[in-house]
Amino acid sequence: MNEEFPMTLIDNRLLDKLLMEAAASNQDSPPTFTPDPNYGEGTPSQEENNYREELLLLLGLLFISVRDIQKGVGTGYQKQSRIQAAIDNWMKDAKTAVDTHLDLNHAAGINAANKMLLDKGINPTGATLRGAYYDVIHQQQLNVESIGRELSDNLRGNLAVMTAEGNYKVSKSAKTRFNLNTYFRRAQTRVDRMATYGSTASYIEGQMSGFYDWQNVLLFDWETAGDKKVCNTCYAYANAGPYTMANFPFIPHPGCRCRMVVSSRVPHDIGMFLPLALATEDLLNQYNQNE
Repeated sequence: MNEEFPMTLIDNRLLDKLLMEAAASNQDSPPTFTPDPNYGEGTPSQEENNYREELLLLLGLLFISVRDIQKGVGTGYQKQSRIQAAIDNWMKDAKTAVDTHLDLNHAAGINAANKMLLDKGINPTGATLRGAYYDVIHQQQLNVESIGRELSDNLRGNLAVMTAEGNYKVSKSAKTRFNLNTYFRRAQTRVDRMATYGSTASYIEGQMSGFYDWQNVLLFDWETAGDKKVCNTCYAYANAGPYTMANFPFIPHPGCRCRMVVSSRVPHDIGMFLPLALATEDLLNQYNQNE
């Protein structure tokens, strides 16, 4: 694991509570399998929306498959084997979507960095991939596996209740606890949250890759969306800049709309950065001569 940006640990009991509260309260309502429009701080980018939509579409197809298997013919063991195969296929397809869409978000971040460099009169030299980007991909794939394992474990209980109903009187609490819709609403929430985080993280990593060759020349600002939805942490990050590449903060939460931008400011101790300023001026002169 890359140690540049340590992960924030969340207590599992708190996470479970937050996820269950985010799920709809009606046990009989099937999930919508669409991105939550109220999650995050604002309108998501097109790349983020595409990523969330594809992962949730795949989850919706899994839901239909599991529902049909449960209602179909076969012993409990046969059904469980078919359900597990369906979950395995979902995890495989979801991981492919992770690779595809994070690469697109990463490329969008690189393009944004290149545009900012050009606006400053600097000719982009290409992107240098950072290890932290592969950490983001790995984390997203681990999330897919975690969601798949949770569905597998929960659906065993759901199938057991459905099987028992044919021979025994099953309590209402058992039906509620082992409800197919409940499990997939929870999975929908987890998938939507992970995709939101992955989109933002891969985009920022793309920007850092694009700026990498200029990390010892340029300073960077944390730019917020500038409205009432911006959190206090992001406002604090914006006020504490400018930053070098090495000490630029990482996104504090999923759904963050803040961006990394090339700073026009200099630190108070300008003498320390004078060689960098001269390097930038030399580069600008070289760029202008090539125009």
